[in-house]
Amino acid sequence: MLAYSDFGAQRHIRRGDSPSVARVPRKRRATRAGLASKSARSAATLSPPSADGRWVAAALLLGTGSSPAPNEGIDGRADVQYGERVQVPWSQRVLLALAVLGAVVLAGGVALWWLTHGDFSLAETCYFALITVSTVGFGEPPALVNYSGTRGVVAALIVSGVVALAFFESTMTAMLVEGVIGKAVRRRRMMRKLEQMKNHYIVAGCGRTGRYCLAELVALGQPVVAIDQNEQLLERMNHDQYGGKLVYVVGDATDDHALIAAGVQKAKGLVAALTEDRDNVFVALSSRTLNTELTIAAKVLDKENEPKLRKAGVDKLVSPYQIGGFRLASELVRPRTVQFLDGVQANNRDYHMEDVEISPHSALAGKTLREAALRGTTNALVVGVCEPDGTFIHNPRAEHLLQPRAHLIVVGDEKSMQEIRELAGAA
Repeated sequence: MLAYSDFGAQRHIRRGDSPSVARVPRKRRATRAGLASKSARSAATLSPPSADGRWVAAALLLGTGSSPAPNEGIDGRADVQYGERVQVPWSQRVLLALAVLGAVVLAGGVALWWLTHGDFSLAETCYFALITVSTVGFGEPPALVNYSGTRGVVAALIVSGVVALAFFESTMTAMLVEGVIGKAVRRRRMMRKLEQMKNHYIVAGCGRTGRYCLAELVALGQPVVAIDQNEQLLERMNHDQYGGKLVYVVGDATDDHALIAAGVQKAKGLVAALTEDRDNVFVALSSRTLNTELTIAAKVLDKENEPKLRKAGVDKLVSPYQIGGFRLASELVRPRTVQFLDGVQANNRDYHMEDVEISPHSALAGKTLREAALRGTTNALVVGVCEPDGTFIHNPRAEHLLQPRAHLIVVGDEKSMQEIRELAGAA
């Protein structure tokens, strides 16, 4: 966990702390539910985190020149879990069951040793207590019946032993059934995947913005690793949304160890989607230090913090408030245009938008758009060109010369996109 005294203060890292689980009273949850139901009745609604997540993903993909083939909250990294039960770790539950079983055996052995006045050693009486509790039943030691009270102790030992043994067996069975061993196997498999991944993307913070960015990258077929402190959130997203195929790291994204575990040194791009701008600054600084070639896209809330994020090494900045404001105004002034752009930006196989880099060895390099005849050969529409120096040409003319390393912004179906990628040498 991290503690900050101010925006540029020294970070104090305490490793091994687990995130706390917050609880919200019923009345507050009911108020939230009422507000949600009211907002659902609106004619035109907007989810700024969803739009922000798409724009962050788009900025990251455009920044890296790539062609495409669920909680953050008050703690700055993960959404608060409301009313969720805190479960005792399996290690503690197994130790408790073993302790109960051992206590019964030891108590029975000590009682028999005391009743026999030391004629049998403590080791012998404990051994007899153990075979009695386990229901093996080798028989009584010789002359045990001659000692007063021993049979009462043995009877009590049998009853309590059966209960203790049943408790231990049920705990072990529940551990196996609930997948603790399977979870360990999946974790090792995920570690092997992480070691093999390269040229992938990292999403730091799977909250209100990060979850949509993660979904967009996965939908576009990009290799991606998620980082978040909330293990329950990551497991739930992995199970409910990604069919157990999500690769993630449980940890603090501002910590170098979490970034290294996610393979930042081999990654192609990173999204800093934590709640606080200062956290995104630390993520950017650490990531840029570990990988100077990394493309970093970050969410920014306060416009005054944009220069700080730029100095920290962020390449692309996305403001959810700015995008949300533009979007709300557009919903009123040009709703059909917004609806069309939503369809283009979504993962729609019938019609979507991509950027395709022109390889220096491509047949398109050195030709004009008229000579390339992309509309006729691929049925894809070129709506813009990003020159190698970063200059954008909107609605380029037919005489526009296509340069190597330039990016074409095209709209079309999946078949058209595949054809134009092959022509551009990006397939």
